[in-house]
Amino acid sequence: YLGKKTVLCNDTPAFIANRIGVVSMAKIFNLAHELKLSISDVDKLTGTAIGRPKSGTFRLTDLVGLDTAIFVITDLKKNCLHDEIIQELQLPTFINFLINHKWFGNKSGQGFFLKTDEKDSTGKTKFLSLDLQNHEYNLDTKSNLESIKIAKQIEDLPKRLKALIKLQDTGAILIRKLLGFLFAYASQRIPESSNSIESIDEAMRNGFGWELGPFETWDVIGFTEGIQLIEAVSQKPAAWVIKMIETGKNQFYKFEEQISYVLDPLSGTYNRQ
Repeated sequence: YLGKKTVLCNDTPAFIANRIGVVSMAKIFNLAHELKLSISDVDKLTGTAIGRPKSGTFRLTDLVGLDTAIFVITDLKKNCLHDEIIQELQLPTFINFLINHKWFGNKSGQGFFLKTDEKDSTGKTKFLSLDLQNHEYNLDTKSNLESIKIAKQIEDLPKRLKALIKLQDTGAILIRKLLGFLFAYASQRIPESSNSIESIDEAMRNGFGWELGPFETWDVIGFTEGIQLIEAVSQKPAAWVIKMIETGKNQFYKFEEQISYVLDPLSGTYNRQ
C-alpha cells in the first residue's frame, strides 16, 4: 500500500503539479531578487508560513537539483508556446551564476547553500547561504521581518494567511505577489491541464506537499481579495473566473447542510464532492 492518490488530468507538458509548482518556483526566484530578500528568509516565508514543506523554495531546489529545475523550465518554454506567462519568464542572474559554476545543489556539493565543516554552539553543522545580489556565500543573520515573527505566532493556517497578507513588510509583499501570481496562473490551467478545480488542488497537495491547493488557498484568503492580489501583480484570471464575478459566485468550494460542493468551472454549477 503506497498511500498515493491518482489525479485525473489532461496530457499536457508537466501535467499539473510540475507545471504550477516549477513555474511558481521560478516566480519566487524573481521575487527574492527583486525584493532583495535573503534566501533563508524566503524559505521561511514560502515554507511552513504559508502551509508548504519547511524546505521552502531554495532548499527544495538544492534537493531536487537546479539543473533539473532549469531543464523543466526550458522544456516548458519550448512546448508551451501559448502560455504567455512562461514565454515571458526570465530567470535572474544568480541562476546563470550557479549553472555556469555547475553548482546544482546537494548533488554537486553546493548550490544556494554551502555546507561547512564548522559546528554551532548546539553541535549542528553550519551552512552558508548565497547572497542573491553579490553572489557570495555568507552566514545567515537573524531575520527581523515582522511577517516571519507573526507566522510563528499563529498556528491556524487560514488565520495565518489572512494575517500575513495584511502586513506591510517586505516578506508580506513577497507573499501577496506570489499568491496573486499563483491564483492567476492556476486559474489559467483550466481547462488546459485539467477541467477540475479539485484535481489541481489535489495535485499540489499530493505532489508538492502543500497543505492547501491554489483554489483552497484562494477561498481562505477570500474571493474578492484574491482578485485584488491578481490585479496588483498585473495579471488576469481565466475567463471562467471572470464569469464567476459576473454571476455573483464567490467560492470555489462551499458547504451546505454538512455536504461539500465544488464548482465546475466549465458549467458554472456546484457539484457534490
